[in-house]
Amino acid sequence: MTLILLGAIFTILSLFSPADTLATWTKYENNPVLEGTEGKWDNASVANQKVLYINGVYKMWYSGHNGNIWQIGYATSPDGLIWEKYTQPIITPNSAENWENRTVKEVTHPSVLFTPPNKYEMWYCVISSTWQTGEDRFRVKYASSNDGINWNIYPGYVLIGTPNKWDRGGIGRGFSIIKVDNTYKMWYSGVNEQNKWGIGFATSKDGINWNKYPSNEEPQEIITPNNLWEKSWLSYPYVLYNGQIYYMFYVSASSGTGENIVYAISTDGINWEKPNNGINPIITVGDHGSFDSHDIVTPSVIKEDGIFKMWYSGFNGNKWRIGFASGELPPSSPTPPPLPPHPLPFASGRFSAF
Repeated sequence: MTLILLGAIFTILSLFSPADTLATWTKYENNPVLEGTEGKWDNASVANQKVLYINGVYKMWYSGHNGNIWQIGYATSPDGLIWEKYTQPIITPNSAENWENRTVKEVTHPSVLFTPPNKYEMWYCVISSTWQTGEDRFRVKYASSNDGINWNIYPGYVLIGTPNKWDRGGIGRGFSIIKVDNTYKMWYSGVNEQNKWGIGFATSKDGINWNKYPSNEEPQEIITPNNLWEKSWLSYPYVLYNGQIYYMFYVSASSGTGENIVYAISTDGINWEKPNNGINPIITVGDHGSFDSHDIVTPSVIKEDGIFKMWYSGFNGNKWRIGFASGELPPSSPTPPPLPPHPLPFASGRFSAF
């Protein structure tokens, strides 16, 4: 009788419980999947990866630290779990480069876009020697390649912070670029002079000249925290687009770097809904002693056969390493955004501060 009663209760609860709460994410049991190599240029830490699946091969561009500076490296894998590194960093900081009395110290946060048959484009963050506080500390550069290893670096900066606005401290902590109908779309992390991070949006026709939303003079944050699981700082956006819905994976934190990886959905890439379906946050920092016990950041996501595969960076208080997680998201139908009384045009021309 007891078993029958329990079965009836379970059946009733299942009828009134949303099915989408059953979707879960799982961290790979043998994490991390990539770490620094002793005696090499990335011996101290690896992080801030971008993973693409191209012609049957997983390709990763990542940041490596040698105990002094961050540089950008490259690795490949047949399964996304076992990686073979390229022997040397593929992009290094140019110490002769400087702006506003700041010298370039490090390069990090590669974001790579591949266009068949052999066009690679990379946007990455340049960190100044005065990166701790103040305005205009981080800038974005652009490079192109035919093999993903040897890069031609554009001489100027393609995106910087806007004076006196929310991103005045610069553009860092990752950005995500896709191309839709011959338009590049970028979701970027910006910071003020007091180290509060947020997420903005920009578009471009060539990947070099960018227009922030809604204008270069008055950029706006496009997603702000309003849920407990979003904490107060948002950064590290990563966006997938299936032709109808944009999925943004991003990082939330009370302060510091990253506590949760969460997601939101959109029909236009600007107005976002945050599903309260029991899934958010997708993953959180690990248990004491795990490689990601202190911070988790930089989601890089691919969808294969209905499953989302995510590579992310984890910090244990001593070093950064890269882990893997996988999971599902429930079917989503975000509400179309209301039409403004007058369309908001994107400003034309080169970013005014260049």
